[in-house]
Amino acid sequence: MTTLDDETTTLSASAPRRICELLAQQHPQLHITDTTDDQQTLDGGKTEQKEEHGWYLETRAQSPIWRGGTVRFDGQRLQWQAPTDARPAVNLRTTELTGVHTLHMATPTGRGPVLHVVTDQGSIHLAVANAEQWRQVLATQMSP
Repeated sequence: MTTLDDETTTLSASAPRRICELLAQQHPQLHITDTTDDQQTLDGGKTEQKEEHGWYLETRAQSPIWRGGTVRFDGQRLQWQAPTDARPAVNLRTTELTGVHTLHMATPTGRGPVLHVVTDQGSIHLAVANAEQWRQVLATQMSP
C-alpha cells in the first residue's frame, strides 16, 4: 500500500480480499490492487484470472438495484456473488458470451464506465474499478 505521504507499506490479514473489498467500498476513489493471487496476462498463453469487488445491476420486479459483491473470472467462467448469496447470481461460461462492451452510466460509486456483458439470453451490467481492463480480458477469451 502506498500512503498519501508516498510511504509504501505491506498489509497482512487473514482475509486480504475482504480488506481490499472494504477499502474499495469505503473509498471508491482509491486504486486498490489485490495481489494475493490475481493473475492477468494478456499474452503468453496463460490462463487469465481476475477477482475484485464489483457491483451487479440486478433486475427486480419494482426496479433494478445495484448489489455489491465479488466479480471473478478464472479464464472459463465470469461470476458475480454477494457475500450473503449461497451461489453466484452471475455464472457465465466464456462460450456463452456474445459481446462485451463498456457503457457510461450511473453506479453506486458515481457515474462511470460499466462492463456490459451480452449473451444469447440477455445482458448484464457490472461496475468494476477498471471496466476497460475487464472488457479486454473477457474479449480475448470469447469464442470467435
